[in-house]
Amino acid sequence: MKIERVTLQQLGELQAISQSTFADAYGPFNTFESMEEYFATSLSIQKLTEEIKSLNARFYFLTGDNGQPVAYLKVNFWTDVKEWAPADSLEIERLYVKKEFQRKKYGTRLMNFAIQLGEEHHINHFWLGVWEFNPDAIRFYETLGYKVVDKHIFRFGNEDQYDFIMHKCL
Repeated sequence: MKIERVTLQQLGELQAISQSTFADAYGPFNTFESMEEYFATSLSIQKLTEEIKSLNARFYFLTGDNGQPVAYLKVNFWTDVKEWAPADSLEIERLYVKKEFQRKKYGTRLMNFAIQLGEEHHINHFWLGVWEFNPDAIRFYETLGYKVVDKHIFRFGNEDQYDFIMHKCL
């Protein structure tokens, strides 16, 4: 297992794991139309290309023994959100593990890697959004020291869903 930064040459792999893990996590709770719209806008090759090229965003794969991605992480550096997350913050925007690799500490490994990235850049505020109806993820983040500090709307398809904002300060 190793963690490596995603390159433009790996866009197809990034899109595939992004869409499959998102569908596994949220497909059963949302309409097909909303899922397709999200894939076409937020997880399209064009959108992922823009994000990879951004100076503040970085994607990482956690690869298995066969060199194939089993999980991925997206972080955003220097995000200014609210009083609980000043301009020297790191947002953990996406952390997804393929279903068959969940509960094997890969998510923890990527979260620890995100903290390491922040420390290398002298960042000590970390935050993320998690769907309010995802108790397993909420518990996972709480075990890593994150606390719910706010809530915001996540527009998905034609409905408003809510994410808890969780924060950790080193």
